[in-house]
Amino acid sequence: MRRRVRRSAAEDRGPSERDEPLSKLVRRMLGLGMKRRQYERGKEFFEYVVSVEGVETATRVWDGPENLPSDDELDHPEQWLARIK
Repeated sequence: MRRRVRRSAAEDRGPSERDEPLSKLVRRMLGLGMKRRQYERGKEFFEYVVSVEGVETATRVWDGPENLPSDDELDHPEQWLARIK
């Protein structure tokens, strides 16, 4: 009888709570996937700008918050170039 009273906390919780570490891992991995995509978009943006206008123009991104590309401009760097010229 004592064994039954001393069940682990995991046994007392429902299946979804027992799987929490796995759920956390999946959420983390999905988050990393999103971060990776953000990195890739930024990389593609800079590669395009550098190939068309050079490094000096690409570094204008850091001149001030008004020069940061919008979400749409990250996917269409030619729009950013037109805006900052």
